[in-house]
Amino acid sequence: MTPRAETGFLPEAIRRIVKAVGPKVPVLGFAAAPWTLACYMVEGKSKEGFATAQKLFSITSRRLFRDLLHRIVQATIPYLKAQIAAGAAAVQLFDTWCGELDLDDYNRFALPAVQELISGLANTVPVIYYTKASHHLLPAVAQSGANVFEAWIGAWT
Repeated sequence: MTPRAETGFLPEAIRRIVKAVGPKVPVLGFAAAPWTLACYMVEGKSKEGFATAQKLFSITSRRLFRDLLHRIVQATIPYLKAQIAAGAAAVQLFDTWCGELDLDDYNRFALPAVQELISGLANTVPVIYYTKASHHLLPAVAQSGANVFEAWIGAWT
């Protein structure tokens, strides 16, 4: 699977948008962060708490879950690089469900995968890392390697 073969529509859309808006308007690329994507892969839908995903990284399945996160990273890097090559001025990683983790599990699973992903982009463009309900994780989130952090920590009012 290559980004061009499977998701070529997205870089093409970015190319067209960049051409239409010109160089003064930055266009962002995007992808789900590894933990969030793994939650959707395991659960099959959005689900509060992601109990099945959290069971997978129990003591007996930690190696399996780390391997899943690594595979997601290895698929996401070329996906984002294709967006960058198409003209994305920055990329944003959405870690919508990392707030479901406690600090220890975030440090063991989600953070290393995000760090690997950001490192794989090799400082090509700025990386924005969005987290949700992550106030308890912010010191660790700051270690991700992202250039910008965006955290949704409260309820909509």
